[in-house]
Amino acid sequence: MAESLPHLVWGARPDGAFDFISRQWTEYTGIPDVEHLQWGWLDQVHPGERDRVRDQWRAALRTGARFDSEFRIRGHDGAYRWFKTRSVPIRDIDSKILRWYGTSTDVDELKRAEDGLAAVLAAINDGFIAVDKDLQVISVNPAAEQLLGRDAKRLVGHFLLDAVPELGDVEDRIRHAPAAIDFTMQRQALHIRSQRDHADGYWLFMTRGAS
Repeated sequence: MAESLPHLVWGARPDGAFDFISRQWTEYTGIPDVEHLQWGWLDQVHPGERDRVRDQWRAALRTGARFDSEFRIRGHDGAYRWFKTRSVPIRDIDSKILRWYGTSTDVDELKRAEDGLAAVLAAINDGFIAVDKDLQVISVNPAAEQLLGRDAKRLVGHFLLDAVPELGDVEDRIRHAPAAIDFTMQRQALHIRSQRDHADGYWLFMTRGAS
């Protein structure tokens, strides 16, 4: 089954040491599977992200939580591509972890497109907040930070209506927004345009409204 998937597939023991690497891993990296086993797979992770990924993996092992990370992996041509890597623990009836299985999915083109979009959004004067399908804030541009008077670090990862309580007056309209709506935030005198994203949820564009 692992050999039939387009993703890079791997398995690990409860202590986190890799003991299985799919054919896709070896074909992509050009490195024999034996060199990926144990903790050797980290050698193919971009040096700038290697320590972070190692710490995230160890944290998942320590807590038994799902591992979910994005990082670059070196290919057989020496170039690095971005991969979305996820892993879940397999447990017995007593919740003891038996092993881990994970996949790494190539998201390089998407990542580069997102980076390009981020550069554009950083340069515009309109505020911009991106949220996923569950209305969790995933991105905030500098103009939105200035308009809201809050740093992006305080907003990203939080539910939109918790991160931006000014939207409370229009909460029902956000939750049940049609394909495109316009409404005004009274407290901040901001104009919000909410537009459903075909894949993930909503994109919120925030601009100054009339005083």
